[in-house]
Amino acid sequence: MKIAFLTPYLPFPPDTGGKMRSFHLIKQLARCHELNVFSVYHGADEPAQADGIRALCVRLVLVKLVKSWRETDRARRMLSALPRSVDHFQTPESLLSIRAQLQSGGYDLVFVDELVMAAYTAGLHSMRRILSQQKIDFWHYYETAAARPWGKVKLLDYIESLKLRRFQARALRDAYDLHLVCSRDDERMLSKLRPETRFAIMPNGVDTAYFAPRADWPTDGETNAPTLVYSGTMHYYPNIDAVLYFWREIYPRLLVCVPDVRILIVGHQPPPEILRLGEHPNVVVTGSVPDVRPYLARSTAMFVPLRLGGGTRLKILEAMAMGVPVISTTIGCQGLNVEDGLHIVVADDPEVFAAKAAALLVDRDLQHRLSASARELSATYDWSRLVHTMLNTWQTR
Repeated sequence: MKIAFLTPYLPFPPDTGGKMRSFHLIKQLARCHELNVFSVYHGADEPAQADGIRALCVRLVLVKLVKSWRETDRARRMLSALPRSVDHFQTPESLLSIRAQLQSGGYDLVFVDELVMAAYTAGLHSMRRILSQQKIDFWHYYETAAARPWGKVKLLDYIESLKLRRFQARALRDAYDLHLVCSRDDERMLSKLRPETRFAIMPNGVDTAYFAPRADWPTDGETNAPTLVYSGTMHYYPNIDAVLYFWREIYPRLLVCVPDVRILIVGHQPPPEILRLGEHPNVVVTGSVPDVRPYLARSTAMFVPLRLGGGTRLKILEAMAMGVPVISTTIGCQGLNVEDGLHIVVADDPEVFAAKAAALLVDRDLQHRLSASARELSATYDWSRLVHTMLNTWQTR
């Protein structure tokens, strides 16, 4: 097939959850199909990461966005009904350019990666189209707003949530062949806006060949103290909230049971409040790392105390594929076909979370059982398998 793949950003290097999903979709679709990737960018120069995506596809089309950033224009856009997250990735000129190329390109399928790109195919009912969403954007902004302290940012997030909900409803009415979501919870939420919409669930996945157990990972020369690791994009608000919640509510209780526990917080762009945690004994905040696998390999378990979310957690799948046991909140493992006590440990109350984490850190038999069953389950989330299933679902509808 000839496929057009529309993405708001070039997912290379795949160093965030969103980029990872987009990167692996591109990689898998390009293996068996003629894939053309369309994206947009700000600034004078072509994105530095363009060659990383160009190497995967037949053709990469980049459209420059020329926007005015004067205060009056920014204020006008803020007052517009268009969500600011959607406005950021389009101009009238970019919409015309990409729509024209799609209509003349002879594509068998147009794959729209993320809701913010939906306007590029709005009304193109003669083309077969899939809209894929990594999370429910309006709900993400609503949850984030609810968790923030009162102030301007909280208000703006509430407004963005309302705008995105209306934009989402219009996209659901636009006769896509298929709407891809990451979890049954996401499907239920969108079904309330338009019950007759055709959905398919494609969870996030993992490259099980890349994230595989190995005995020869280099170590940092430190002791074999029980170690918990958290990984993620550390400027992303749900990750900030999760780590600070762990630090304030769970960690003090955990120290009582496991006083020598080490904490690794791995991920780029940690804000000051996360960086400050690294000043405490036995806590390491790495910032950006070229490869998260050595940090997973030297950890006893991964902790995922997420309270906000949607979609499915790449970090959990990576840990499972490497045989690293995981303790998570229910929200943290949302959308994954895991069973508490078999593939993962689940706890929502901070006191229970601390007690279960302490038990996991010292119980070798539990670690081995979770590791083996989680590794086996992770094979069902391999990206190649997920993309193959997704295309079969689309073609049989």
